Amino acid sequence: MTSVRDIVPITPSLWGGSGNSAVLTALEPVGSSRRSTLVEDEVAGIVSAVCAKFPGRTHADVEAVVRAAHEHLSSSAKVTAHLIPLTLNRSIRLMRESTKRAIDRGEALR
Repeated sequence: MTSVRDIVPITPSLWGGSGNSAVLTALEPVGSSRRSTLVEDEVAGIVSAVCAKFPGRTHADVEAVVRAAHEHLSSSAKVTAHLIPLTLNRSIRLMRESTKRAIDRGEALR
């Protein structure tokens, strides 16, 4: 039987489809290295997407924003199914805000 904890978010970029979730066969306990690898892959995908939207920013800067956004959201999440899209949206918003502040101050972006 499949429980709610066996359902994880799937992005189209990872699986080539348009579905929002998939059921994993529970061969390993939740919280296992397989789940962490999926999360790391998804976070890396977000970093790539945000880097493409902000080509003037360094990869390290973008990665720091994305990881901080993911940590902030996951630290208080009771439901984790939407963490990846929320992380993407929050990261883009934070990058836009920091870019606007830098432009307003007349600073050059790295």
